[in-house]
Amino acid sequence: MSLKLKQEEHTKLDQKNVHSDSMWKKISGIIVSPVQVFSSFSSKKEPFVKLLLLIAILNVVFSVFITFELELDKTIIQSQQLSSDEVELALKYAKIGTLISSVVMGFFAPIISILFQALLLTLIMLFASKESGSYRQVLAVTTYSYMPILINSILNMVIIGFGIIDANMLLQEFSGKLVSLQILFDDLAPVYSQILSNIELFSIWSVVLIGLGLSKVYNMKTKKGLLISGFLWLVTTIVSAGFTLIVT
Repeated sequence: MSLKLKQEEHTKLDQKNVHSDSMWKKISGIIVSPVQVFSSFSSKKEPFVKLLLLIAILNVVFSVFITFELELDKTIIQSQQLSSDEVELALKYAKIGTLISSVVMGFFAPIISILFQALLLTLIMLFASKESGSYRQVLAVTTYSYMPILINSILNMVIIGFGIIDANMLLQEFSGKLVSLQILFDDLAPVYSQILSNIELFSIWSVVLIGLGLSKVYNMKTKKGLLISGFLWLVTTIVSAGFTLIVT
């Protein structure tokens, strides 16, 4: 009995230490020991705003980097029968417009994605769990679970920077995901390409982290948490494939 009490006290102490850890320690913890980090998310005051802003800023850096690496399509501009100087000026303004757009979208896109994902999961958990959990807790889970996506962006920057692959090929042929099932097939219809691009290492890693986080926040079995996060991923994949089918 005393041994059990000591184990419980040790577990509570570990959770307390994790909760008091800095954001950087939690980020590294998410990679090497996510269960321990998510165990501290039982607190309704789990801070995540700084990490959310960090994600947005790093995403802006990646977006701007990609913008400078991309080669703009000159076909439309050159078809307007402009002089060489006018073409250069048009390309310059197009580059500036693309840069501004990449900064705005780069900053707000991950924030909106994380907020909306947390909202959907919170609504799902109202029906899937008898335990109470707050939107703020789930938002902390989705924020920290975004780390694999961020790692993917950093790796893409490194790959492009070393000239292993150019930015146009990365985005147009691989949808920015070099470790998805999409790379195994050529000449796929856009809808199938979209589906296979979602079956990707870093995306699946993120889904697993969300499942682990939900299981800790809502005090349920890990399998159930993984099923719920996997269900949301499946719905998202189907919706994105449907949208691709409509626009193409």
